Amino acid sequence: MYNKATNSCKWIMTKRHDRLYCGNNCVNEFCGEHNQLLRSGHVLATLCSLCHANGTRSITKLCIPCGGQIEITRICNREKYHRKKQEKQEAAKLTAVECCS
Repeated sequence: MYNKATNSCKWIMTKRHDRLYCGNNCVNEFCGEHNQLLRSGHVLATLCSLCHANGTRSITKLCIPCGGQIEITRICNREKYHRKKQEKQEAAKLTAVECCS
């Protein structure tokens, strides 16, 4: 692609299991295609914090085989529990104010 492309692209592939990095020849850290993705707002992937063999864009830093989806479900359920608990407390305060008035 470039005449003086001496580097290989370090974009972490998340959906390709046959290779971890993009590996295309480039001048900078990323190839032209992945530089364009970064400019349009895509988030860089990181390596899984357990296996270091797969890329992930998850907030848990875990890939799916290492339990990333289970962890996301757990986080969502915890947030839902705390949100419902807060709604019940607010409803109890409203009824207490109405009873005392």
